[in-house]
Amino acid sequence: MKKRCKWTKKINAYLDKEIDSKQIDFIDKHLKQCSECKIKLIELQELNSALEDVHIQPAPSYLEQRILANAREVNPTPRGLIKIPVAASVVAALVLGFIFSTQTFSDYTSQENFTLGTNTIYSYLEGTEK
Repeated sequence: MKKRCKWTKKINAYLDKEIDSKQIDFIDKHLKQCSECKIKLIELQELNSALEDVHIQPAPSYLEQRILANAREVNPTPRGLIKIPVAASVVAALVLGFIFSTQTFSDYTSQENFTLGTNTIYSYLEGTEK
């Protein structure tokens, strides 16, 4: 598979003179050697000439007025109201995490109370707790 030329991406900017003169000079020389970029340049020139032939009709004035009137009726949700539930959720998760972690690990301060795997959630659900 043939590797594509990295300069084909710059051909449109070259054609529209949106790049600096140093790059324009480089691409001028490059186009003499690279058939892929020459083809891309011709395609873009044909596209530009076809677009020049398109006649754009202005929108009727009543249409602009209707669009603006409808846009005024739209009542977007204020951004601040969306942030409050997210912040409250984060705070609640941190508080609950702290509470559960202290409850879970509070019985393991002495070796007498530490028994691994006897009181699991699964055993409570199954009714087989010890």
